This record gives sequence, structure tokens and C-alpha cells, in this order.
Amino acid sequence: MSRFVCFAFSLITLGFTLGCPKPEPPVVEQPRPAGPFKLLVLDDAPLAEAIEREWQAREERSLELEQSTAAELLKSDKVDADAVIYPPQLLGELIARQWIEPLPADLLDNEALDLADVFSSVRRMELDWGSETYGVPYGSQTLVLMVRPEVMEKLELEIPETWEAYQNCVDRIAASEFCTGDAPQFAAPTLEPLAEDWRGKLFLARSAAYAKNPSNYAVLFGLGSVDPLISQQAFVKGATDLKKIAQSIPADLQALLPAEVGQQFLAGKSALAIGWLSPKSQANEDKLEFTPDFAPIPGAASYWNQLIETWEERRGGRAESVPLLTASGRIGSVSRSTHNAQDAALGLILLSATDSATQVSPASGATTVYRNTNIGGITQWVDPRLSSEGASTYGEAVALTLSSAEAINLNLPGADQYLKALDAAVTAILAGDAAPQEALEKTAIEWNAITDKLGRDAQKKANSASLGL
Repeated sequence: MSRFVCFAFSLITLGFTLGCPKPEPPVVEQPRPAGPFKLLVLDDAPLAEAIEREWQAREERSLELEQSTAAELLKSDKVDADAVIYPPQLLGELIARQWIEPLPADLLDNEALDLADVFSSVRRMELDWGSETYGVPYGSQTLVLMVRPEVMEKLELEIPETWEAYQNCVDRIAASEFCTGDAPQFAAPTLEPLAEDWRGKLFLARSAAYAKNPSNYAVLFGLGSVDPLISQQAFVKGATDLKKIAQSIPADLQALLPAEVGQQFLAGKSALAIGWLSPKSQANEDKLEFTPDFAPIPGAASYWNQLIETWEERRGGRAESVPLLTASGRIGSVSRSTHNAQDAALGLILLSATDSATQVSPASGATTVYRNTNIGGITQWVDPRLSSEGASTYGEAVALTLSSAEAINLNLPGADQYLKALDAAVTAILAGDAAPQEALEKTAIEWNAITDKLGRDAQKKANSASLGL
């Protein structure tokens, strides 16, 4: 079955899910303290401003909102607030420091929290730790494939199911009239987020489908030993693929973040792109002259079996897309400093519930829809130049991605340290300063040193908990 047919079938299934809108669920009414609700928001001034507006519109109780950065928080000794909203990559770090606590068990079936409505991968990869739920969702951006359908039709190309097919599309577009001649239509056949502090995440997103297989939970670190797997052949191939694709992107477009990729794609700079859309746009810009298509990022029909150290075909030769979560987004957790965990959780839930989601989450460039019931309002999360048809297709691609059973994450304690080492390796690979195998073997050594410094036994437990085991 082709990816297009699978994609269409999934959308039909999703359509049935979304076909019957739910009534807006109320926050469970419980006695609330008279004092202010103290909330800390990290690295997101626009989200903090939207939270203040929404709180004032819904609550008589005062809100004491403080803004800070993750870097500043990690220099302190606690979360000095009732609750904190932060990037999901920090979940393991905050748990390891014992600064946050699980949501009260009796609120997990709260109708306003409505965890069943949250995309399954968001809950599993970003909100849960082991058997407990620590996070309240506010949305997580995810990479999607962006396509100019008229280009694909002219060149008789199909939306690629695999990274190999994607590279073939890029090569065909690069050699076509669209990118050659005296007046090429596009500056590049494709664009990807190659900004210095995003290269490592892009590399993981591209390699994941080669590394994830039906017989393993662990992709980045071994379960039994927490030894890094980053130098295995799945990642070497991912690095080789990335280096080849980077060579097709002009130097002046190789420092883009995912949202900037989306903006440049909509501006007509490329025929394909791997990135995401944000609601930001110039006020004087008109509607687009084309309707882009969107799909989950490509995957792979074969994977590296680390147990027997060989490449194997997936069952039926079916390509699998493996999303990377925790690369962006915002979640909220109850602080151990609070005097009332129940109230702190309810405060977070109020700002995340279905009827608040469209007022709060779209303000942040790090978030997108996170509930099935909010797909109908996807236009509030994307560039306003996009047509309703284009916005709907984008929302469907996001929903499928964030509902994938194959998603991976990186939210261990020290995640920022692991990613910093990986960014350096990917930079060296792209610059031609090191071969993929050499660079990734060095990264594995550095990752082992980070693990030893943080405590191997503790990281082993964290790795299992991060995977939901």
C-alpha cells in the first residue's frame, strides 16, 4: 500500500474521530485558595502574555506570573512558584532535581484535562515519565514535509515515502527547469533547518527511521547499559544522507530554524521543505498564489537491527516515518515548592483545556495543536496567508505525526549536553572536517562521559522512564 493511500486512510479515520465535536469541558470545580497562583514561564514571553490575558478573562483570583530562561532556572536550587511551564526537553532534568511532581492521580481523568483528547505521542513522549504523568500540554511543534504539488505533477513525482525517494525528488527538481537556467523559479530544490543549534535535532529526526525497529524500544541509549547507540550504522547513514541534502541548499539558506524554513517555503524559495509553520506573517502580505501540500516527514523501509548488526526490511517493505518529539513545545508541571499541588495542577489545566487552547497556545512559536478537538481551529496556529484547504492539510499532517506509535524523544537529564556534543559532530560532518563514522564515534565517547558525570545508574533509570518502561 502506498504512503498516499495509507495517509488518506489515516485521514479518514481521523475525520471520524473529529466528526463529532465535544462540548467544551469545564474545569472540575473544587475549593480554591484565596491567595495568588504563582506561575513561572520559561523562554517564552509571547506565551506568558497570552496566559496573563486568558487568566484575567477567566479567573477572579490573581496571577503572579514570572518569566525566566531555562539556563537561569538551572542555576537556582528550586522552582520558586506553584507551577512551571517549560520546554519538554527539560522534563527529565527537572524530575532528577526533584523540582516537580506528578499530577495528582485524581485529576488524570479530569474532563478539562481530557488526556484522551491529547495526541497519543505527545502524552507518551512528553507528558509521561515511567508510569506517571508529570506534564500538562500546551503544544509541540513537529517537523513535516512541505510540497509544491504543481512541481511534483510537472515532473511526475509522488510525495516521497522514504528519505531515499525524497533525495531522488530533490535531485530531479535540482536538475529541472525549476532550478536551472537564467531565471530559475526556486533558490533551492528543498530547505531544511540547518541552523547551528538545530542541526543535531534534524539529524536525529532524519536518522530515527533507520534506527527504530519493531524489536527495540531504545534508539539513542541501550536499555541495559545506557551506552550510546549514536555511532551505529543507522545514524551513520542518517548523517551521510544529511550531508548530501545540505549540498543542494545554498549557503545563505543553511542557517534556518524550522519556522524560518516554513516562511521561506511559503515565500517561494523552494519546491520542498522539512520544517513547520507558525502564525507569524507580515501584515501586508497577500494570500499565497499556490496551495502547498503537507505530509509527515519521510521514513525508511529498512532499518539497522542493532542486535544482529545488519540491515533488515520492514514487514511488507512498508516505509515507516519516525517523528522526533521534545525538540520543541511547552508543557506545564506542578512545582514541589507549592503548598497546594491540587490547585497548582488545576491552574495549569485551566490554561490547557480545549476552550483555552486556542487563546493561549498559538501565541508561542514553539507550539502547535495538541488536541484532536482543536484541529478544526488549526488556522490560529499557522501563517494566515495559507488557505483553509492548505491549513487543513497541514493540521492533518501534524495530527498524524503527533499520533504516531513510532515517535522517539530526548528528554533525559543532561539532554542539552548530549545535544551540544551532537551539534558539534554534525557541524564537522557538514563542513567536511570529519567523516560521519569518525564524528559519531567521537560523539559516543562524549556521550559516555556525560552519562558517567551525571551518574550511570541514574541515567539508566531515567532512560527507561523516558521510554515509558
